[in-house]
Amino acid sequence: MTRSLPPVNWFRVFESAARHLKFTAAAEELGITQSAVSQQIPKRAEEIKALKIQIPSKVGSGDKLFGSVTNADLASLISAQTSELDKKHIALPGKNIKRLGKYVATIRLHREVSFEFPFEIVPDAKA
Repeated sequence: MTRSLPPVNWFRVFESAARHLKFTAAAEELGITQSAVSQQIPKRAEEIKALKIQIPSKVGSGDKLFGSVTNADLASLISAQTSELDKKHIALPGKNIKRLGKYVATIRLHREVSFEFPFEIVPDAKA
């Protein structure tokens, strides 16, 4: 499976905005307008929102999982389909999930850009 990567400038903008936590400071560092920075972060959010994530997990009795699903698991699946997303940007209900079902995580790319991301934990077909 091939996936297209965003332009290198996009990574620079995202990294700078995340480091400074302010679009204005990131814009000053990069020598571009604050508006140019603020347009890139919501584009990244829309890219992630368009994903449909199902996390396959081994299941025991009923709908209980062997182990749990964490924000790192969700981050790795999102990163596999788009560009890199760090687990620290994802908040799960209860920090980890131990049952099958549909859930909603909160993804915060910047203090001004936060959104709800639905995903589902399904039984692993290999098990």
